[in-house]
Amino acid sequence: MLGLLGVGIWLQIKQSPALKRTQQLAGLPIIGGVMRTYYGYYLLSILAIMVQGGLGLQDILVTVKDAKPTTLLYQLGDELDTQLKQGQQLGPILAKYRFVPKELRLLLETGKNREEMGAELAALTEIYYERLKHRLETLMSLIQPLAFLIVGSLIVGTYVSLFLPMYQMIGGFS
Repeated sequence: MLGLLGVGIWLQIKQSPALKRTQQLAGLPIIGGVMRTYYGYYLLSILAIMVQGGLGLQDILVTVKDAKPTTLLYQLGDELDTQLKQGQQLGPILAKYRFVPKELRLLLETGKNREEMGAELAALTEIYYERLKHRLETLMSLIQPLAFLIVGSLIVGTYVSLFLPMYQMIGGFS
């Protein structure tokens, strides 16, 4: 029953647009932290490459418009472009997305030149890479005890289903 519920939720998440799907995955209880770190690393690495390549914010928004409309970058860029044209500030726009690192918002508000910004984005990307590795290792360390618990419960359940009828036949449970 739990497996069917999980598959239903996964199919629902998979059918939603990339931006909404990423936001939903970042909010999940067990793997949400890993997802936030992964997508934070993803955004930081792409931004670091673009900024180190000499692109400004408007150039980056134009560049991501060349991506497929179903991708996260395209949808995020389109959302940012729309809201920036409406006069909203970049910080509050990014704050509503769980997967955008807080450090990125702070870094964008410092107003540094492109070279310094590119170097700091590259350093932040490395930090997020290390965080991602650590979170994945932590998550992987939970798999073995969980697997033992599942296998153990299957073995106990099998023994109970085999021996309970025999025990009842000889009058063990009245």
